[in-house]
Amino acid sequence: MTSKFIAVLFVLCLPLFPTLYAQDCFNEAMLKAAKLLNKGKNEEAKATMEAAKKCPGANVTLLEEYIRRVDDYDLDYVPNKLDECPNEFGAKETKGCPCAETYRWKGIDYYYDGLVDSASIYFGLAKECSDLLDQADIATWEGKTASKKAEKALVKQVDNEIFNVVQQKPEYPNGEMSILQFIGDNVHYPPLARENGVEGTVYVRFIIEKDGQVSHVEVIRDIGAGCGKEAARVVRKMPLWAPGKQDGQYVRVFFTLPVKYKLE
Repeated sequence: MTSKFIAVLFVLCLPLFPTLYAQDCFNEAMLKAAKLLNKGKNEEAKATMEAAKKCPGANVTLLEEYIRRVDDYDLDYVPNKLDECPNEFGAKETKGCPCAETYRWKGIDYYYDGLVDSASIYFGLAKECSDLLDQADIATWEGKTASKKAEKALVKQVDNEIFNVVQQKPEYPNGEMSILQFIGDNVHYPPLARENGVEGTVYVRFIIEKDGQVSHVEVIRDIGAGCGKEAARVVRKMPLWAPGKQDGQYVRVFFTLPVKYKLE
């Protein structure tokens, strides 16, 4: 009875063995690497993490990031050959520091921090160093940086897109009739317009931002005598709107408001 129970238990646990082995393999390697780092044995730690990539189910991306951090010269708790190197010097080695390598890692650090403009500068400085041995490597990093810069520019462009028509229009507090009341209560007929009998409609265009604020107020049709300036002044005083939405996301929306001037 006991032997049968043990056999059944072994069969049930068998599928777990590879998983347990994989976890032990990875965890033991990371623990060993941490101990080596604490002793300042950075190269051995890197080799241990490289070996850990072969563990079943290892998080290779995470390991590569850890290896990068070991090489990162400005990481205070991981001393290495670049720690004492200055951040800025000319195209020659200074105090025994490798010029190209210092600038290269500074560029890589900025790249991973998302500061692509700074990364480009440092990769450019690395190319000017007299001790640069691998032009292709720097060219590869410059290519990566250019790609990331283009991605950021595209995201920024999409993020700043201004819509004319949206699925959910911006809403003024308490509805459209409240807009007319706000305009009527706040617009003062310019004296010059009143004296000269100027009447008509001024059209003011503005943007309702993602947070509901009114911005970029512009008079696109004026009737003169200070009417456009007065209408723009009042529009700038508007309270927060409920912003417009597109695909469930708050977006920037153009809005054009007519302001009528009529003498009584």
